Amino acid sequence: MPGFDEWYIFDLVSRNFPTRNYVNRFGFSVLDESDATTSFWEQITKTQPLHALGAGTPNMFFLTRDRETFERVLQAEPNDVLR
Repeated sequence: MPGFDEWYIFDLVSRNFPTRNYVNRFGFSVLDESDATTSFWEQITKTQPLHALGAGTPNMFFLTRDRETFERVLQAEPNDVLR
């Protein structure tokens, strides 16, 4: 769907790949208690991406297993994304 992106970045070759996208659902959130969210987390657990990013309506998400990247994102200033 135009304007909706969902990316999975792997640090190792995986036998399991994401088979379903989620951000194309209006209002999808990785934090709510819907069936779609449960299915999303099951897919994340199965595929084990290093990073997962999504931009839908109205939410965006960034997940990572990398502690250093996580800390850098937490410390980033809002304008850092534009540089």
